Parts: sequence; C-alpha cells; structure tokens
Amino acid sequence: MSQAIALGLHEAIAGRIVALVRRVGPRERVVFAGGGALNPCLRQLLGGKLSMELTVPDRPQIVGALGAALIARG
Repeated sequence: MSQAIALGLHEAIAGRIVALVRRVGPRERVVFAGGGALNPCLRQLLGGKLSMELTVPDRPQIVGALGAALIARG
C-alpha cells in the first residue's frame, strides 16, 4: 500500500513538472537539475511523460548554487 502512495506522489510531482516544462516549451534536450534529479523514480517518470531522455548533471543538487555564485561574481 505505501508503495502505491509513494508512486502516486511521484506521478503528481512529475505531472506538475511536465506542465511547467510545456509552458516554457521543451527543446531537443531537457536538463533535470536540483535535488529531485537524484530520485531515479522521478527521473524515469519525467522522461517518460516528456517522451525524451533527460540530461542529469553529475551533481544536480548544486547546479542552482553554482549558477547563483556565477551571477554574484558578475
């Protein structure tokens, strides 16, 4: 039962992400960054819903911090 609940939560999160990606307009390549990209179930669901393979950086959880540091550096 708890696996079904967890899968339902993952489906809901993936659906919300897909809705946001479609508003922006997916390109040939989608990079999935952030802590959620470390979740293999979420990666698989998201890739399936977008019908494409996602690009996941080696350490996706620090991508936002690196970008902020580059902006701050100016």
